[in-house]
Amino acid sequence: MSTIKIPEHFLENDTRQGAYIISYAHQERLLRQKVSFEYYTFSLLVEGMKEIHTPSADKKIYPSNFLVVKPGNCLMTETLSERSNYRSKLVLFSEGFLQNLIRKYGIPVSGNEVAPSTLFKVFAFDGYIQSYVRSIDDQEISPRMQQVKAEELLIYCYEKFGGDLFSFLACQSAYPNLRHVVERHIKENLSVEELAFLCNMSISTFKRAFHETYGSTPSKWVKSKRLELSKTDLENVSLRASDIYLKYGFGSLSRYISAFKEAYGITPKQFQQSLE
Repeated sequence: MSTIKIPEHFLENDTRQGAYIISYAHQERLLRQKVSFEYYTFSLLVEGMKEIHTPSADKKIYPSNFLVVKPGNCLMTETLSERSNYRSKLVLFSEGFLQNLIRKYGIPVSGNEVAPSTLFKVFAFDGYIQSYVRSIDDQEISPRMQQVKAEELLIYCYEKFGGDLFSFLACQSAYPNLRHVVERHIKENLSVEELAFLCNMSISTFKRAFHETYGSTPSKWVKSKRLELSKTDLENVSLRASDIYLKYGFGSLSRYISAFKEAYGITPKQFQQSLE
């Protein structure tokens, strides 16, 4: 799967400006699309549902909410509405644009330190944001007006949410930690390619670092860990293997039972019977 780079994906030429206003819409469900944000992004969701996976957190975003994302790598799932549409308004701006605005308005921030913060925050629409979305809906906006409208949104958010949002934007996030990423997403059935992307590594570098960390290959370790977690679930005898095999990324019940027996010498049912 190719990586979508923001804002490059939306540009018609190599010339970059400080901020962009983009109408983004499609009619095809996207599952865990790799997205690399080079610009800060406000994603104002109008229709459909978005799910974001980052190194440190995951979140579902519904219409009349907006997502604020800092530069970095994430996986995006976009689900269509009942009318088979996905629509959002994107406000993108560069590091230079953000710093100029902070200086211009004397906005206090405490973001010089490196912090292991998440790459995103989610906020709900209010009346002003709803009006803002209508003001940029289905209109051709000149490059100059795009700068003005991006500044308008940022200044409103400062007045609405205070300096915390700008401190979040200005704070440099810590480099993704492999162990944290792998163990944070152990139940999500992410591929090696997807885990490497969240760690901002090539696949070969990720596999090498993984072996240095865990002394095993990703596929073997992840399979073993998921079986271990599933075994803990089965200690609750009201659960059955059929209730949990999909949760741990096994494509079929028979595959899960076979893997469990190979690892522990007994079937899930026999394991539960031994607890009685």
